[in-house]
Amino acid sequence: MKSRYLWLLFFGGYLFAQGPATLHFYDLARWVEKSPEYQVLTLNRGLTGAQRGVAMAWASPYLSYTAETLGGQSESIAFINQTVPLPWHRGPLRRSWKQRIQAADLRLDTGIYFIHSRLRLGFVSLALAREALAITVALQASGQQLKAASKARREEGGSSKVDEALILWTHSQLQGLAQRRAVLVRQIESDLRLLTGLSPTEELSLETPVSYASIELPSLLEATGIWEKGAVSQAWKHDLAAAEMALQAAKVGAFSALSVQGGTKTAEGAAQGLVLGLSIPLPLLGQSRANKRLRQSELNLIKIGHESYLRESQSGLRQLYQTISDLDFLLSQTRPQSEDDKSLVALQSAYGEGWLSLPDYLTALQIRAATVETYYRQLSDYYDAIFTLENLTGVRFLTFSEAKEEN
Repeated sequence: MKSRYLWLLFFGGYLFAQGPATLHFYDLARWVEKSPEYQVLTLNRGLTGAQRGVAMAWASPYLSYTAETLGGQSESIAFINQTVPLPWHRGPLRRSWKQRIQAADLRLDTGIYFIHSRLRLGFVSLALAREALAITVALQASGQQLKAASKARREEGGSSKVDEALILWTHSQLQGLAQRRAVLVRQIESDLRLLTGLSPTEELSLETPVSYASIELPSLLEATGIWEKGAVSQAWKHDLAAAEMALQAAKVGAFSALSVQGGTKTAEGAAQGLVLGLSIPLPLLGQSRANKRLRQSELNLIKIGHESYLRESQSGLRQLYQTISDLDFLLSQTRPQSEDDKSLVALQSAYGEGWLSLPDYLTALQIRAATVETYYRQLSDYYDAIFTLENLTGVRFLTFSEAKEEN
């Protein structure tokens, strides 16, 4: 019993001693299969295959037996009944399901690609949010130092109420900004843990440095051609072909299958005979017309969805190119934040030596906080637009210098 407790203590200590999950930007693809969403994708693909099996399976034969006694004479019939699909219905149906399976395969590949993209976006978003939080916390610390210094001056009689109010307002503003930044970091961490299948409490260590990086894009015309040949566009085309084949199969109406019977008939006195039969359904109750209307409606919905996807994607491509171009220009004109930190140190020295007044110094802190907010919002929007463009085209444009990037 004691050895069992010792083993548990040792194993538990080993678990608790595990370090944070290490993520590299170039190696995020290995986390895709650990994502719960990946399991859903593969199950959906398997479900489509199973549905095809059910739809294309022949109906099971059934055995029938009847016995009749009339006027002292008795006879019995035993026969097997089998429904046989006709080729002019089964052919289009088979081709329809072939198109559906191809569309499902493409959507599986696309779904895996999208999960990878979300991992890349989550990685970059978390790295930027943490960096912005660190800068904001440093600004808050400066405000805290001013608040403490103001308290000391007040005790010495060298601080006015106006100065104290200005310092307090600035400190509260920076504190609130730091709190919002911390909430954002926790939210992104939570989303990234969920996407990677990690436990809610596991720490995340990002090993690839993330910063502004200008990228080269193909022309809009070239990107449009890439998008038109992409997996999502091809999946829509397979969906359309599948719906058209399903409608063609439905137009056959009631004459899609016939029922064949064969068996033996035994009369009193052991006389036997062969029984053959053929059943053809009659379109009297309108089921075939309802099925035709159903398939036509499905085809119309897919056409509308495809046309909407084309319009939105074409418009989205143009907007993404414009957004990336505009943000790329703005970010290229902005100095790295580390240089601004050095300027902030110089401002602190100037204020400490009396070269800079308190209102000017507080204004500088507020401007710095607003600049950080704007810069990281622009940088996040820039990378979000790039990852959205990658999803549309299926081409990876962004990489960082740590190692090779995977496609």
